[in-house]
Amino acid sequence: MLNKIVSATFFIGFCLLLAAGNDFSSLVKEGDQLYQQKRYQESLSKFQEALALTKQESRHEVLNKIARALLKLNKFEESIPINLEAIQLNPSNFAAYNGLGNAWLSLKDYQKSLQFYQKAIELNPSYAKAFNNLGINYFFLGNYEQALLAFDRSIALNPDQIETYLNKAVLLSDWSKVDLALEEYDKAIKVSPRNEKIYYDKANALVGVEKYEEAVKNYDLALEINPNYIKARYNKLLAYVDLKKYPEAIETGEKILALQPNHFKTLNSLGLIYLEDAKLDEALRYFDLATKANPRFIEAHSNQLNALFKTKRYPEAIQAGEKILALDPDHENTLFNLGVIYQNLKDYTSAIQYYRKTLAINPKNEMAYKHLSELVRYFK
Repeated sequence: MLNKIVSATFFIGFCLLLAAGNDFSSLVKEGDQLYQQKRYQESLSKFQEALALTKQESRHEVLNKIARALLKLNKFEESIPINLEAIQLNPSNFAAYNGLGNAWLSLKDYQKSLQFYQKAIELNPSYAKAFNNLGINYFFLGNYEQALLAFDRSIALNPDQIETYLNKAVLLSDWSKVDLALEEYDKAIKVSPRNEKIYYDKANALVGVEKYEEAVKNYDLALEINPNYIKARYNKLLAYVDLKKYPEAIETGEKILALQPNHFKTLNSLGLIYLEDAKLDEALRYFDLATKANPRFIEAHSNQLNALFKTKRYPEAIQAGEKILALDPDHENTLFNLGVIYQNLKDYTSAIQYYRKTLAINPKNEMAYKHLSELVRYFK
């Protein structure tokens, strides 16, 4: 009888352990799936639940996942002790050293992050991600030669890692080697021809060297893959503006607004196009929509002020200027423009006040100095 009781107790314990193991595996799997879906807060919760069930020998692996999710949530400081605990449990944990590097890189302590990336590579010389991150680190330190070597090593280890091609292209563009940067984008496209971000980044690089027609073609390629890619549509609009192809820019802007009616940058850009075309009422309509979509968007308020000034609607222009100064009391252009408006209204006392405020912000503002000098001489 006693043997049967012991056997039954053992069987129940075994079943409980088996169930806990299944729960642990399910939680980790769910956390991984949520992470891949970019649902980082939910994935973090699953990993934290899994940690409570994990065995000591695999605890460091779950800690790695928790730290990675925290980084994605921009909780850089919180990820540091998690990675340190993972290293304490497994001193050869190269992923945790890489995670520490990522945390310190995000906190802009590039010397600290450099040490951790180097340690990760020392522990695993075939760790392509760490070489990629090392390249980013050297880029921020301004050491382009070492950054290039690190990116090349990362690509040699993992030719399918798209991120590294893109990082190398950014480095080369910043190094004024745009032709070489474009080659890196093309290499990335060969690896992943249906990745819209590659075409988008390539288009941005082309804009940087004023190759607007080619840029538009690449924005279109990005949009073929993802028609809802608002950033690509907006930058395409700007490229058309640079080409002075205003009808195409307006058409592009209208497509953006069909997808996102309150896209304040597009509203502002359309206002500028109509302002350039001297269609002031239409320009004002779009600037008004832009400021309503984002009341803190100073650029739209400033453009609205300029349009109101051109139509000699001075009281409304003053109101627009006051809204800007409520957001930024030291906005130099607005202070100067208000001085000009008050001068046109023959309110010379207010005009002098705003010119002086302008010069207090920027003593080298020649136009403010000229207007102020003329008014002061006049009143003498």
